[in-house]
Amino acid sequence: MKKILIGIVCGFVLVYVGFKLIKDSSHSLFFTKKDRITVVLYGKEPFLYSIGLSDGIDYAVPYSPDLKILVPGGYKEYRVGALGKLNALEHKPDIYKRAFGLHTGSFVDFYFYSPSTEVFYGKTSSDRVPMLNWVNLLFFPSNASLADRIYLLSVFSKKSSHDFRLLSAEGDFATRFQGFFYQNRYRLENKSVQILYTSYQAAETVNTILEGSGIRVGDMTETDVHEPCTVRESSTPFSQTASAISSYFNCRLTTGKTDIYDILFELGDKEKEWE
Repeated sequence: MKKILIGIVCGFVLVYVGFKLIKDSSHSLFFTKKDRITVVLYGKEPFLYSIGLSDGIDYAVPYSPDLKILVPGGYKEYRVGALGKLNALEHKPDIYKRAFGLHTGSFVDFYFYSPSTEVFYGKTSSDRVPMLNWVNLLFFPSNASLADRIYLLSVFSKKSSHDFRLLSAEGDFATRFQGFFYQNRYRLENKSVQILYTSYQAAETVNTILEGSGIRVGDMTETDVHEPCTVRESSTPFSQTASAISSYFNCRLTTGKTDIYDILFELGDKEKEWE
């Protein structure tokens, strides 16, 4: 009888895991083509990893806890070592995506963070590259789905610290290393984007991230219309560029007039998150 119960429980677990994998797979890295994936591991030694899936070039950026970086959303400059406490107070884990995305000037695909609310201190960053392990990837809070966690586990299991080139987080990182984290497929599509905004600061933040990811921003135009965040392209099927912008900023994707630009990106109700 005991063996039968164990078998039933295992069966339910397998069905649940299978269901989750199927449900998550449509937006998973299993099926989404990328040239590069960027992952943040936040804890006592915060690290950002950017893995080149097409060019085989991997980067790692260590952060000292005492380093101050801009955090979009009205938080201004914040110590890296206090971001975990900020998340605990605000209950907004996307703070990691916004903060490290602006600092590096690139899309941050995933973040994994320690469940501890401890504030970390330290003026120096690590000169060694720790690998994300199965504990981080499977059990740390994250924006990654179960399918993505398994995919990343496979990716990092094939890496060693020697595969990564260390980049210093000090100074104006987004300017010094612009182009390092490009997604070549966006460069090849060469779509021009017009950003419509009511908050110039939010538009500048978004512009930094798009340009650093390989997306060409042709113009930023102020508007007095404040609608839901929208990414508009003139026809379907949608380009990879438009789809990526829509997905990253969680904005609706639609067709319509785009004037002289390929894509219109109206920040709308997402502006406060990126100011």
